[in-house]
Amino acid sequence: MGGVVEALGWGLVAGLVGTMAQTVSQLIEQRFTHREDSTVTVQVGAMLLRPPLKTGEQASRLGGSALGSRSSWARCGACSG
Repeated sequence: MGGVVEALGWGLVAGLVGTMAQTVSQLIEQRFTHREDSTVTVQVGAMLLRPPLKTGEQASRLGGSALGSRSSWARCGACSG
């Protein structure tokens, strides 16, 4: 059991260090390119956590068709950015 706990601890440390390195490198890149923060992560999370749609709402959100259309994807807030 101790080996599992130790491996879990090392995995958490590695994940934390990797996240910090990626965040710092992204901040440095943004300083040079003057790029704004991305909102894609928040938009995808909002889409995934949205409650299930009723049939009529789903049809209207998908542009009136069962599968949607390219134009409905172009209007999708989470698809841009």
